Amino acid sequence: MGTEALPDLDGIDPGLRDGSEPDARSAVSDSIAAWVGWLRQSGAVASVLSVSAVVAIWWVASLILNSSFILASPPSVFSRFVSLATTPSDLEIWPNTAASLTRVLIGWGSGSILGIVVGAAMASNAAIRGALDPLIELGRPLPPLAFAPLLIIWFGIGELPKDIILFAVGFPILAIATRSAILGVDRTWVRAAQTLGASPMYILARVVIPGALPGILTAVRLASGLTWSTLIAAEIIASTEGLGWLIIEAGRYLDTEAVFVGIVVIGALAFTMDRILRLMENALVPWRGMQ
Repeated sequence: MGTEALPDLDGIDPGLRDGSEPDARSAVSDSIAAWVGWLRQSGAVASVLSVSAVVAIWWVASLILNSSFILASPPSVFSRFVSLATTPSDLEIWPNTAASLTRVLIGWGSGSILGIVVGAAMASNAAIRGALDPLIELGRPLPPLAFAPLLIIWFGIGELPKDIILFAVGFPILAIATRSAILGVDRTWVRAAQTLGASPMYILARVVIPGALPGILTAVRLASGLTWSTLIAAEIIASTEGLGWLIIEAGRYLDTEAVFVGIVVIGALAFTMDRILRLMENALVPWRGMQ
């Protein structure tokens, strides 16, 4: 009678070697450890802690000053937000948020799209680059708000002047970034594709665009933040709604809590928009890794 080979126990859960059930507590602890490791790796814990620290410092400072007129506390700002969100008034938060978000999306969106198109044309043609590059470089340092009086004279006090100002924030950024990103694509990649018999359209779609996309998407995010930062100034132009108008109007009546509400809402919207753009960036250029 031959000797039977014993089963290999190395790959078996230790809880099953003696016939017992797996330890449920061990499985739970492993899951918790995995989640904690993911949070640490993603930076989520650090983000929560940093925001919490800022709110705590703000709260302590408001307690020390003990004056809601000078520095409103986080609870009072939250209470004012609830009242502005639930009570119909000129400072009601939702219509003003919708007005500002619409202006940002129109100005930033049109500026980004046209900037990418113009930048791509500049990168692909030396004559176009020679004609447009000095104009963009000359106009880029000029603050868009410097043209506000002229825009009011030319187009009145409606939405168009505000949209043009916000458009002028993102357009030069995207034009220059797109031109530089496309021209910065490694020529070795293009020559390698040509050597292998790739068509011009294939090289454009599979070499040039993927190579330039990271720089373009970074510029899109940068233009988004700058557009939000210009919003308040743009809404000074004879506005009757918008978060910038809400902040200015609340300041006239010394409503410090409402001023903080407008500031926090703008920051939250800008942050959310940037996070959405980051997700799009990670989906479109996954080889860069999670941002």
